[in-house]
Amino acid sequence: EAVGALAHRGVLEVHQGRGTFVAVPVEETNALWLRRAEVLDLYEARRGLEVDAARLAARRRDTDDLAAITAAAVARHAARAEGAVSEWAAADLALHRAVFAATHNPVLMRLFDELAAAMTSAFEQQSADPGSAVDTAHDHDALVAAITARDPVAAVRATTSYLDACEDELRELLGAAP
Repeated sequence: EAVGALAHRGVLEVHQGRGTFVAVPVEETNALWLRRAEVLDLYEARRGLEVDAARLAARRRDTDDLAAITAAAVARHAARAEGAVSEWAAADLALHRAVFAATHNPVLMRLFDELAAAMTSAFEQQSADPGSAVDTAHDHDALVAAITARDPVAAVRATTSYLDACEDELRELLGAAP
């Protein structure tokens, strides 16, 4: 009965004639898949999520959300000025996480968390590349300003702008076709 209950909960996998095995949790399987995903595929997947998150955050943010977004933006600027790539990537991720949190949509937040590890790795790799010169600070500042002003159109415009710039540079660095 215990094996049946654990199999029903997804902890064990029972294979007739082969045995009973500990199952890989779905969360771990998804995270592993995302870590192996191509970076360009990651940009395409996050585009729709981030654009909608920016739009919703501009409409729904509260004062606590705005404080978190602003603090993350300040940390992002400081890390970038110091040339600290890992710290910058962490601050950038914190900014994006704060924007997603400001949507007050738990499904979007969960999707963001699923992509977060892969996005951090992609940010660090692209930023550390000697050929990388993209600077999206202005676009990120415009996003913060748009969310502050509760302007969803400007938030979408700023998000699209930084995603386009990063994706264009990444394609250049990889020698990929547009």
